[in-house]
Amino acid sequence: MTLSFDTIGTSSFSTYGIFLLIAILLYVLKAFSFNQRCLDRIPTVGGPSDPILSYIGAFRFFTGARDLVQQGYSQFKGGVFKIARIDRWLVVVTGTKFMEEFRTAPDDVLSFTAATTDTLAIPWTLGPNIRENEYHVQIIRSQLTRNLGNVAVEMHDEVVAAFSDEVKLQENGKHPSPFPLFASSSLLAV
Repeated sequence: MTLSFDTIGTSSFSTYGIFLLIAILLYVLKAFSFNQRCLDRIPTVGGPSDPILSYIGAFRFFTGARDLVQQGYSQFKGGVFKIARIDRWLVVVTGTKFMEEFRTAPDDVLSFTAATTDTLAIPWTLGPNIRENEYHVQIIRSQLTRNLGNVAVEMHDEVVAAFSDEVKLQENGKHPSPFPLFASSSLLAV
């Protein structure tokens, strides 16, 4: 039994053809998905918003998130913009009008618990019991809150020191931009 190079070449060509067809199909499905269409009207910062090309912006976010958020804030102050991440879009809302909408939105529309569970992948990082059995919430509300007075001074000193390390002020005591913090870097460091 002998194999010729023609059959091997045809076989690998059809395999590559199938992979290419699947990639094109996934691209089309992603491009026309409901979630993508909902975000199309929001301006993009950091790169293109096309489904595959958005990874350029995701790489820029990975290497310089603070600069991208500052650029978006400067361009769309008082509005909304989006930045690509590896797994999803980060939508940034600025301005008092939008902040008031966020503040007054009910939990069934904007849920902090659901967003935190999704962002931190709670079922996979801490286990499903944390989300299903929220015993820790009652502990924080009772025992930890009751003892905050004992550690309040130390916590205050630590927060002041952490903010002075992360939030750089100009000589006049003001921050150089009206958007001083990027939560996922500065606040997590604090």
